[in-house]
Amino acid sequence: DPLIVGGKVYLVSGATTYDGNWVAHSSLARLVVIDPATGVVLRQVTLGTSMDSTCRPVYSDGIIVIPLSNGSLQAVSASTLETLWFAKGATGAQMLSTLTVRDGYVYAASADSLDETYHAASGTLKRFNLLTGAISGVQANASTGYYWAGGAFAGGYFVVADDAGNVSAYAADLSSLASTLSLGAPVRST
Repeated sequence: DPLIVGGKVYLVSGATTYDGNWVAHSSLARLVVIDPATGVVLRQVTLGTSMDSTCRPVYSDGIIVIPLSNGSLQAVSASTLETLWFAKGATGAQMLSTLTVRDGYVYAASADSLDETYHAASGTLKRFNLLTGAISGVQANASTGYYWAGGAFAGGYFVVADDAGNVSAYAADLSSLASTLSLGAPVRST
């Protein structure tokens, strides 16, 4: 998904090719800054790893946070494209969900593993300090995960739906679960 910051378009891209044995080979992702009037790439930077099939970066306080393959996150300065921090994820995880920023923290929801029907079999919610990347809250889910589903805030709670169809409300610091409601069908939206 593109971002528009300061009148410029910020876009993350990457490529995957497959060899004769259908083994995937992915390039490192890159962040490009595009002039929307001309389409000219003004600046670009190579990122720390590849991206998944989509990428939903978020902008806040001069920082662009980019979800990457294996559940990794990379934060770069919007003005200089300098990497501010990189949080390595777990092998096999996918960070396809929308990131949420609130009160100086980035909330990320991942699908850590998929079952044979491509439903998230496990997942993790993490809360990162926007400026430093330090993890300041985690909720692991061993029975389902967050596949394309991001969270939002309601009544001071971080609310997120999972691939098993549960909508859960957590304390803002992810320290505790306040409530859960089963919808009976997977949720893949924010």
